[in-house]
Amino acid sequence: MNVEDKFILINSGSTAGDSGIIFGGSGGTANTGTALFFDDSADVLALGTGVAFGATTAAVAAKVGTITESTAVPTAAPTYQGVGSMHVKTDSQDIYIYTAD
Repeated sequence: MNVEDKFILINSGSTAGDSGIIFGGSGGTANTGTALFFDDSADVLALGTGVAFGATTAAVAAKVGTITESTAVPTAAPTYQGVGSMHVKTDSQDIYIYTAD
């Protein structure tokens, strides 16, 4: 399948709920795989394993990491992905890792 659109809207008919893409063949089980998905309740982009075709939710096995950068020192908690988010202060190359919600 070729998709020419630059953005794909998944879960377009809903105002809430998890949504994502499942990459099949996980653990040799047909119609099951690893998902890259948005966990609506946790408000994070995540990976989930053993997600079956037709699933409507998935459990977060790992969050997708985020890195922001600027010349400023971060002054507040990150607004996306929470604990583990990183910030690079570009003029000094200092690295900040957020550790508490």
